[in-house]
Formats: sequence, C-alpha cells, structure tokens
Amino acid sequence: MKSEVHLSPRQHYEDLFDRITVDSCREIERIYLGYEFDPDKKSGEVPSQAAQDAIRKMNTELRLMWEIGKRYSKREQTINDWIDGDKAKDEMLENAQPPRGIRCNGCAGHMTPSMKTLYDLFNSPDRVLFFFDCDNGCKEKRAMFENGDEYKPKPYLCPDCGSELDDDSERKGDVITTSYKCSDCGHAHKEEMDMTPKKEAIDPNFEKDRKRFCPTGKKAERYVQGVQSMHDVSRLVTEWRQKDKDRPYYDEINKMNKLTVPQLGVQLNDAMKDTGFIKLELSPPDVDQQVVVSFSVQDERSDREGKSSEYDFKRLLKQFLANTNWRLMSDGVHYRLGVLTGRLKGYDREADMMELAKQRLKKGKP
Repeated sequence: MKSEVHLSPRQHYEDLFDRITVDSCREIERIYLGYEFDPDKKSGEVPSQAAQDAIRKMNTELRLMWEIGKRYSKREQTINDWIDGDKAKDEMLENAQPPRGIRCNGCAGHMTPSMKTLYDLFNSPDRVLFFFDCDNGCKEKRAMFENGDEYKPKPYLCPDCGSELDDDSERKGDVITTSYKCSDCGHAHKEEMDMTPKKEAIDPNFEKDRKRFCPTGKKAERYVQGVQSMHDVSRLVTEWRQKDKDRPYYDEINKMNKLTVPQLGVQLNDAMKDTGFIKLELSPPDVDQQVVVSFSVQDERSDREGKSSEYDFKRLLKQFLANTNWRLMSDGVHYRLGVLTGRLKGYDREADMMELAKQRLKKGKP
C-alpha cells in the first residue's frame, strides 16, 4: 500500500528556513531602500540626495539587523519543530490500520486499500484516510477513515441548473482528464489536471544572499546581541515615557507622609488630642501583601455614643490618613460600650502607592 512520506533530510528544512529568511530580508531592502521622502510640511523641502541615501542605508541596516537576529535566534528550534512534526505525521501513517470488510458499491465485491494519506484539510485534526480499489476490477473507489467513517466529497454541481454532475476520469501519462455531465439539463464539460512535476525555478542570487542574511557563528551572535540591545533600548524608552506620564503621581507619592507602624501610633495619638478619643491601642501587625493593624480607642465623652461616635472617629481618621500611606479598611469602625474598633491597612509597594496617589488626585486633595 502506497503512503506519502513527510520527513526529509535535515538540509531540506535548513534550506526552507533560510529561503524564508532571504525572502523576508529582500523585501525589507526593497521597501526601505526605495523609501520616498515627502516634502517638509512647513518648508516644502526634502533632504538632499546624500542625506536621503544615508537615512535609507541606516534604516535598512537597523531593520535587517532586527530581522536577521530574530530569525537566527529561533532557527534551530523552528527546524527541530518542523522535523518533529513530520516525524509524528509519518509515525501516524505507519501505525494506522485500514478498516476491514469494505465492500464495493458497484458489485459488492471485496475492496483492498491501495493508498493512505493524512487528511488535514483546513487545519482539521489529523486523520488517516485510506483509498480502496475493488478486487474485481470495478472502477468504483471508496475512501475511508481509520475508524470506518466514509469520506464524502462535496458534490460538484451543474453551473446551469444546480444538479449534481456525473463524472468520469481518465489518466494519460501525467494528465488527468475528468468529464462532467448533467443528467438533468445535458450540460457537459471537461477539466484537465497536469500532474507533471514542476521544476523549481533557479534563484541565481540565493546563495549570495544566503551568506548575507543567514550568518552563522560569532557573526550571527552579534546580530542576536544587536537585537537584544534594541530590545533593551526600547524597554528603557518605554519606561522613561511611562515615568514621565506618571510624574504627577510620583510627585504625589513624594509628598505623602509614609508612616511606619510605630510612627502611625504616635502621630494618630497626637491627632486624637482634645477630641475625646483616648487610649489608642494597636495590635501586632499582620504582614502579607499589605500591612494590616487592628486598633481600639475609647470615647470618654458621655454625650456621644453609637453612630455619632463612629462618625466622628471615622472623620478624624479620614483627615489624618488622607496624606499618608494608610487607609481605613472597608469593614469600617464599630462602637460598643465606649470602645471603637477597626482595622488600618498600610501600603509600601510602588504599585499600591501609585494607586493611592491616583485616587488622591482623582478625588482632589482634602
């Protein structure tokens, strides 16, 4: 039984990868060396011819460095992936077994598989397709998948009336002639398919350009390093631009009163003077993504309790914490028998501080 073979010598894959690289680099040269300069919007002038040539040359070399370095860095892995993929296809074909008991639709005779191939039309999952010939010499043929499902090609419809066409094929040498006829309206036509192997056109400049665009060894590594340097520069420029964009937030962070846990206790105690809130106590901090500290204070004023006490202390906290790296947590402040409790969250990571600064600028400084 005939079977297609996918795996080729390694040189085939190396040539294929390099040909793609050469084609890509040639296109870069065509575009960048042929770039036409537009006149300046204000002066209406264009750079001198010498300046234009220098700019084109510089831009072309930079773009080629990027392409050559990028292609070389993934050359080995891509070639190995291609080889592994073709090996897997051949192993699938080799291990596939044809379904048994296939009968001819014409004479009901036994059919024998004559060929098998991978069916991967339009990126569908790879399946092995077997072609069967009738042992009795009928012209009937069938195509079956390994699991016994029959392959049904889409019907070829008559261009005049839309009915399904009858067909008959004949091969002479490398030319296959298929005759189509419509039994409903009489339409008939023939189509020819020339299976003569096409000779690949010789590219006289390929090897010369391959030496230019597909370097090896230390020369190739210099291209890879050049690409990495361009990446680094691009990353730095992006970071500078982002920092410049975020400058108002960094300025706000610099103005922020960044308190440690001990400083929080001391300064909050000072802020509570003459407010009726006394005896601040902070629990040992819970340190995770942020630092969380539970607190309790007492309200010594007899004319204030419940919601009124909670409201006044939350307002005090809001004013005190507004320009710090601490915030009252969402569960708020709770009052019971003259004691107020709650939790404070502290931030010290840059991303969290940035978010505090954004919120503060968005809401407006108190």
